[in-house]
Amino acid sequence: MRRLALAFATASLGCATVARDRLVDGQPVVEGDVTELASQGLTILVKRLPHQAVTSCQLFVRGGVRNWTAATAGVEKLALETAINGGIDGMSKAAFQARLASLGTQLGAESGEDYALLGFKALDRNFVESFKLMVAAFRFPQLPEEELALQRQLMLSELRQEEENPDGLLSKLLHAELYRGLAYAARASGTPETLAKLTRDDLVHHLAQLRETRRLVLVVVGNVDPAEVAALARRGFGDLPPGNYVESRLQAPLPRAPSAELIDRPLPTHYLIEAFPAPTWGDADLAVGIVAMNALGDKLFEEVRTKRELSYAPSAGLSPRGLGEGYLYVTAVEVAKTLGVMQEVVKGYQAGRVDPERLEGDKRTFLTSFLMQNETTSGQGSLLAGAELIGGNWRLARDLPARVRQVDAAQVAAFLNRYLRNLQTIMLGKTEGLSPRMFEGM
Repeated sequence: MRRLALAFATASLGCATVARDRLVDGQPVVEGDVTELASQGLTILVKRLPHQAVTSCQLFVRGGVRNWTAATAGVEKLALETAINGGIDGMSKAAFQARLASLGTQLGAESGEDYALLGFKALDRNFVESFKLMVAAFRFPQLPEEELALQRQLMLSELRQEEENPDGLLSKLLHAELYRGLAYAARASGTPETLAKLTRDDLVHHLAQLRETRRLVLVVVGNVDPAEVAALARRGFGDLPPGNYVESRLQAPLPRAPSAELIDRPLPTHYLIEAFPAPTWGDADLAVGIVAMNALGDKLFEEVRTKRELSYAPSAGLSPRGLGEGYLYVTAVEVAKTLGVMQEVVKGYQAGRVDPERLEGDKRTFLTSFLMQNETTSGQGSLLAGAELIGGNWRLARDLPARVRQVDAAQVAAFLNRYLRNLQTIMLGKTEGLSPRMFEGM
């Protein structure tokens, strides 16, 4: 199951002052190794690591699902993938790719329901030219029809593979159930129907909409001078209009009764996920939620796999999204028996049977994994960007370890009682002898 049990990128921990409101255009604010600047609407974050030989540069674009409709879902991902792979003004696809290869630069793009990004990693000596090539791909792509057709087919192939993979299908069905009727339901990957209708003109129009400085957050991590980054940003984006973009808060799922959808499939095991709306960036409960769900996941692993050998992959966690999502996941042959054990573990933690000493170990394990996943320059950049884009303040990421250490067992029990209820459940596998009511016990 490709889901993040640690959920480090969701760690918005209470309300922090948003420094952007007090930034003066062109005047940097330096805190430790992070420099923050504003330049004509563009937000710039530079984390300087003097001994790092590789620099990560990521250009984030605000909006996500706010930038498309259900009828145009997939347009942003298709546009960005075509832009970075189809060549730029004055340079064909082959020449563009050859130049990146000669620099040893990896240029990529991603699009999600919360935001999109273009980014690269490059050796320090090639940072400036790599930056210019990224800007050109964003601002002056050729978008040839043959590249559009190729990227469309690649996206359609990903959607087909999702249907064929039980974990992929489970995630897709859960997303549809949790966010039914909301903007968040229109996934960045689109659908076969929406992708088939998108034209080159649609891509040109969409990319033009994104080229406003108030939508952009530039995050650079490595051995770079913040002043140099600011100068490059002014040259690359300074003539773009600021635009009128203001980020609106996404509508969260409304409270609902527990539900279970059992989908019959001739599979050798059952795939089960149970989810609930959870705290997200800016919510005071999120630090406790991260600790609670990771501690619960550790206990489930011990009881379900280690002691009883009922599953090889029980887990629990929070998903790093603009709309928080907590989950319990398992694959099991004896799904009814396994579910009973999981429910007993959850109820025990809700009743306060949380060993404080064990909890301290769970927190240390989380923090170790958190630090390991952020050893790379791109990992550190993504962490800063997640806090900035969704939480409004990159400092939330910096403060995460201290907030995690403060969580105690009573807070964990209180969190699980408040949030881990009315679960929305999806199960794939043989349904004979199973009833939806069996899955509504939490």
